Amino acid sequence: MKSKFSFNKITNRFLVTGLIFLIFSLISACGGSNSSPEGAVDIYLSCAADQDVECMMKSFDPKSMEQAGVKDKMQTMLQASLEQSKGKGEVLKSWDILESKVDGDQASVKVKMNFENGESKEDKVKVQQVDGKWYIVL
Repeated sequence: MKSKFSFNKITNRFLVTGLIFLIFSLISACGGSNSSPEGAVDIYLSCAADQDVECMMKSFDPKSMEQAGVKDKMQTMLQASLEQSKGKGEVLKSWDILESKVDGDQASVKVKMNFENGESKEDKVKVQQVDGKWYIVL
């Protein structure tokens, strides 16, 4: 008696299921969400660890980036900062969010950043909520 399913159909279904799982995993791995102060900082630091200036730029309020010359200046500054850090061996490796203090549409997120050279640093990152989303403050 022949089976209704051929090996190719089973293989195709398995591959499609695997691809769907992979796509959702990649979407989840792209960082947190800017629906919280911690999520906004997590996204920004993830982009910084990847040395991805374009990604980092998305962490700033789009309206503030529309001001004349701000976007170009920020991109130049971020690129120079990443290059300088890389030259010193201070490339971001990992980070821990230590605390978050929210006051209305403003927040401060304390993070501990760990660098590839073994050093670590604590810092506070200011964020602001705009239209329901949290962004790094310039």
